[in-house]
Amino acid sequence: MILRPYQAECLDRIQDAYRRGVKRALVSMATGSGKSIIFSQLPIIIPINGKKMAIFAHREELLDQAATHVQEANPTLKVGIEQGNRRADKDVDVLIASVQTLQKKRLAEWPPEEMGTIVIDECVSGDTRILMADNTTKPMSDVQVGDSVICYTSNREKLWDVRKVTWKKETKRTGSLKIYYPYDVILHCTPEHPIRTPNGYVKSKDLKIGRACMAYPSGDDKSYTWKEVVDIKRVPREETFYDITVEEHHNFVANGIVTHNCHHARVNGKSGNNSTYQAICDHFKVWDKDGPFVLGVTATPNRADGAGLGTLFQEVVFHYGITDLIDDGWLVPVKCWSIDSEVDISNVKRSMGDFVLSQLSEAVNQINRNDLIVKSYKEFLKDRQTIVFCVDVAHSKAVCEKFNWYGIEARHVDGTTKDDERHDILSGFKEGKFSVLTQCQIATEGFDAPICSGIIMARPTQSEVLFSQCLDSQTQILTFDGFKYKDDVQVGDMVAGFNIDTEEISWVPALRKVERRLSTEEFMVSYKSPTIDIRVTNKHRMIIRTRHGRKKIPSQWRFETAESLFNINTDYNIPISGYQKSTGVSLTDDEIRFIGWFMTDGCLNKINSCLTISQASHQKWNDDIVSCLDGCGFKYSIYRQTPKSKFHANSDRLVYYVSRNPRGGSTHLKGWSYLTEYLDKHFSILLDNVSNEQLEVLLYAMHLGNGQKQENQYWTRRSYHICIGLHNRLQAERLQSLCIRRGYKCNMSITDGRLIILRIKKKTFSHIGSTGSKDRPIAKISDHSNDEIVWCIENEMQTLVTQRNGKVAIVGNCIGRATRLYPDTSKPLHKQVITPETKTDMIVIDICDNAGKHSLVSVPQLFGLPPKAKMQGESATQLAEQFEMALKVDKNEQGRRVPQEQVRKMAKMMNLLAGAENKVRSKSKFNWLEPAKGLYTLSLTDTLSLEATQDLLGTWRTVLCNQKQRLPLYEDTDMLRMIREADDWVEKEFDFKIGEVSHLKILRKSEAWRKHPATQKQLNYLNWKKIPYYDGITKGEACNLRTLYG
Repeated sequence: MILRPYQAECLDRIQDAYRRGVKRALVSMATGSGKSIIFSQLPIIIPINGKKMAIFAHREELLDQAATHVQEANPTLKVGIEQGNRRADKDVDVLIASVQTLQKKRLAEWPPEEMGTIVIDECVSGDTRILMADNTTKPMSDVQVGDSVICYTSNREKLWDVRKVTWKKETKRTGSLKIYYPYDVILHCTPEHPIRTPNGYVKSKDLKIGRACMAYPSGDDKSYTWKEVVDIKRVPREETFYDITVEEHHNFVANGIVTHNCHHARVNGKSGNNSTYQAICDHFKVWDKDGPFVLGVTATPNRADGAGLGTLFQEVVFHYGITDLIDDGWLVPVKCWSIDSEVDISNVKRSMGDFVLSQLSEAVNQINRNDLIVKSYKEFLKDRQTIVFCVDVAHSKAVCEKFNWYGIEARHVDGTTKDDERHDILSGFKEGKFSVLTQCQIATEGFDAPICSGIIMARPTQSEVLFSQCLDSQTQILTFDGFKYKDDVQVGDMVAGFNIDTEEISWVPALRKVERRLSTEEFMVSYKSPTIDIRVTNKHRMIIRTRHGRKKIPSQWRFETAESLFNINTDYNIPISGYQKSTGVSLTDDEIRFIGWFMTDGCLNKINSCLTISQASHQKWNDDIVSCLDGCGFKYSIYRQTPKSKFHANSDRLVYYVSRNPRGGSTHLKGWSYLTEYLDKHFSILLDNVSNEQLEVLLYAMHLGNGQKQENQYWTRRSYHICIGLHNRLQAERLQSLCIRRGYKCNMSITDGRLIILRIKKKTFSHIGSTGSKDRPIAKISDHSNDEIVWCIENEMQTLVTQRNGKVAIVGNCIGRATRLYPDTSKPLHKQVITPETKTDMIVIDICDNAGKHSLVSVPQLFGLPPKAKMQGESATQLAEQFEMALKVDKNEQGRRVPQEQVRKMAKMMNLLAGAENKVRSKSKFNWLEPAKGLYTLSLTDTLSLEATQDLLGTWRTVLCNQKQRLPLYEDTDMLRMIREADDWVEKEFDFKIGEVSHLKILRKSEAWRKHPATQKQLNYLNWKKIPYYDGITKGEACNLRTLYG
């Protein structure tokens, strides 16, 4: 097996960690990087020494794939699967098990002392576990009064100490919070539970995404770390919680997070896989010094500095994220500009996890903001072909008019644009007839325009699902090697794409892969019938067409979100097959019929090289076999065999013996040898080039051989039902793929666990009923679990051929609003990422509005940067590299890590570089910064500053600070009133000049001087202080850095 360079490096890191004595290691690899390949190589790099290796996964479809990879890489080892009705032998060397199956009784069958290595796929932190005095962890339900736990002391000489639990109580509560930290660490608690932050204890209900929380250090570090909140979800149901009290210091460490005592924390939850994983870890004694080596694998693209490891893992040994994919040539470079609009959308209401569109449109569809969009285009994009994503139709039209008013030709398109007009507009954009296309939501998603090299995101959003719309985990997509589940598809694999204009199917590389948990703002939509089975997220883009008029004339295929189909009042179609260009193969129809007969009822004797075809003598299609052999000009003979049976009489069997190479007096006849490369019971890949007419001939022959004939029916047959043994699944999969690409509906089912049946019919679409339809399948909301995994693939055609439960449908794929990539066919498949000629990068302009209490999903988040990171034309990956530079394991000196202080400085710098908006700065005239979450500071002079903070009770306090003392100024429960008071005080006390310059002009945030290039003196100061900065830094940005670090 040939490993990719990063896979080889990952294995080296795992082996090094094992040799260094690390017992519980974590690997973070971006989705699509080939985690199962890592699994397969572990028995090679980690000695088993007579013990077993176990691989646990919570997704069933991974099990067979993992077993296949492990067995191929280790042919001498015995591999077994423990899942459902499948039982692994107890003498296996490698156990591959479903965590859902391995419950108490099944788990107890595997002695912990026999297990030497454990692999946990998509590892999660488990339910609330308390850090005990001996540095082990214990479920909160098992902690008893008198137990000793580790707690935080606030004493710099000894930050951590051991104290006893003095009180414990169990209670039931309705309405709780799940607080998510990097690497799927979850703290499940009540809203009043206080958690330690840089500003003291804060109730969990008052935490915001991005807020730092104190965490127990990993490794030998005895200080502490900070973990940022990445998500907060509300849980409405009633659940069991526990209170405990710890003497003296009154805090404890729960799932690695420092929390105050005598409040409620959740334990032993029943949802998801947390408790199951925890049971596995406890059973195999992974906490013991002599316990097995544990490797966790996650695709979570978060920090790799050790923050967020929870209580299970000791060290992140390898990290390969999206920036690495771009660095290594897997994705196209993206340059970004973040533009502040000064538009306030803080009062726009939310619904279903995002802004209410009508209110959002009213807030952002303003003359000044639309002017800013056009001016940003003129300054940064300079005549590039650009798409502008707008809020709604009115906003898109207004922006389009603004571009044209400035003399920049632009066109608008939306879901209501007539088919012919939309086709003309999109074609004109592709051909470069005009520069700017404005649209809202679905209008241009799904059309291929490689000429586009600019994106303006003028639609604020809180919903990450606008960045990715997904399929459920039971859905497969069609690749060059057949239908595959998500764990089998990697970036660079060739997948089938569907052209909605021509209905042509082409092989295109997978450019990006998304795999994530279903968010609380989403739901699943399903379509089920005897012939179709689709299950997608509500925002997933479906391909549909409607029919109009008496003659039911079909419209063009178009994209609609899955949830929007609930409102369609007419029946519509969904594509289920397409057409692929083919030249045909140089074979006669008789030769193709012969190949079909061989694949169904043929047999090849490897000893005498004689090929036989068998058929019951009473079957009337024996004449077809004879005419086929005669048509090919083969030398053959026919023998009649009478089967012997003790039970009942069977028809005689006719066996047709076909010579390989005729000899003697038969040399004028042909043998079958010249067809050798086509005669493959698994379906020769050369048949992939057959024409539509040749495929029809092949299908008819296979139908006669292995089809369900259903003779003497009064109806006319319009489809083939071809049966194939389960042992020959490859033949079925290749035939199914070919049919789909030749305009046939081809669904697969398995009967009695023995036979695969392909139901094949010349048809390219399926009917879906409108809301209220009684005779056709309709769209329905599907049940889902809180921890459901969804996934998708992005390709240049933005469509996918999918299969669920054997039923095929063609749908849209996920799209990145600013990261759409196009291949360069001059490069190898695995590096087809950059379009030739003029397109060498993608420039993205992100129009940033003031969201106040709302948090926006931004471009930086796609690259692992802080949401408020300001992009000023740099490559997103270059900024991410600098950020990750402080987070990664040093490649030149393994085991060495960049100090945590540098990590914190780097993260702060990303927010402060351009004076990122915060809720105080956005309401003030002055340049308030947020050096730490919840701490706001305004630098007044070199030695004097103002600080503003909010305490647990919601009171805002303003303090005047110098190097020696702190003087309280104002105190108010209303933030706006506090800001006005502080602003008035600054204007009164600092209304003086320094030379000819007003000091207030230095303090104000919107002064023009802040955008001027930094002076050499400022750069010298930053270099002297060893403060990192970027090329092109401005005066204002340099001042912000000096405020933080100077």
